[in-house]
Amino acid sequence: MKNFKKNKIMDTTLSYPPLSKVKISFVWYLPLFCLGLTGAYILASTVFPVTSGKDKILGFALLQEQTFNQPLFVHLTAGIFFIALAHLITRIIGVKMSTGNAILALLLTVNIFCFVIGINIPMLNTTKLWIIKEHLSLTQVLSNLKVKGEIQLYYIMLIFTFIIPVLKMIAMAYDIFLSKADGRKNLVLSLLSKWAMLDVMIVGVIVSTMKSGSGFAEMTTGTGLTFFISSILLSLVISSCLPYTKNS
Repeated sequence: MKNFKKNKIMDTTLSYPPLSKVKISFVWYLPLFCLGLTGAYILASTVFPVTSGKDKILGFALLQEQTFNQPLFVHLTAGIFFIALAHLITRIIGVKMSTGNAILALLLTVNIFCFVIGINIPMLNTTKLWIIKEHLSLTQVLSNLKVKGEIQLYYIMLIFTFIIPVLKMIAMAYDIFLSKADGRKNLVLSLLSKWAMLDVMIVGVIVSTMKSGSGFAEMTTGTGLTFFISSILLSLVISSCLPYTKNS
């Protein structure tokens, strides 16, 4: 009787799908991941290239040229591999994703793209003395704060505009890909959701502060802010829908 119970426990704990079945089911999604990598390359090379200065005099560039946006491509590639890894683990442990979670997985991918684009393309456009133009992304603003010695503002911005959104996306990925309908609540996601929209407020304070101290510089918001806010709104939609979609 004891041996029978032991075998029964072993059967329930090791009931993973065969490795061949996992490979076949994962291979079907490889074209989608390759398509995502292709899209990342196009975005980094054609749509959002880096604008760098040439022929500098006294630190000011006379000519502007556009080159491949390597940080954007690296970050997008990391996001795609993160989704692919989460999907592979889902197949290995035998979790059956619901239709709702499959839709949320697509939204999470778009969310990652918007977030990465938002922090890597210009969020602020400055024009000094009506001639000299400068385009600052969120990562560049963060780097400038550290260089100028604004350490407190640097860490506040680092935590609330970079670390917390990334942790929230990881927590959402866990709920979408790995969690089952067992009624348990994702404590990490519920905790991070309390800080929703605070990153927008931090960015708004940064933008308004830089505008107020710009002097002779004319400053406008760039496309990066639109993508960053879109990422936050998508994150709110996903986290709101997660309680109603469960895997089996």
